[in-house]
Amino acid sequence: MEKTLNEIKNLLHKREQDDPTAKRFLAVGLTAKKNLCVHRDVDVWRAQSSVDTECRKRTSEWVRVQHRGLQAQDEFLCPYYENFMESPP
Repeated sequence: MEKTLNEIKNLLHKREQDDPTAKRFLAVGLTAKKNLCVHRDVDVWRAQSSVDTECRKRTSEWVRVQHRGLQAQDEFLCPYYENFMESPP
């Protein structure tokens, strides 16, 4: 992933040098949940399948609906995902 993002940076730099009037574009690098998860209860898992399972337990729509309105939701649901879902597009 890091190599790919560096290549994109190099490409953007070269493109800007060759044609300063060229339109800019946005490049996004996506990676696995295991590499991105910062939830303290999920981050401790090392196996990819375990990270994915634990993540789904906290972000699946049916789980979120089930826990909505419960006081314990903050302890179980992923606060990072909840904040993301509540933010404007």
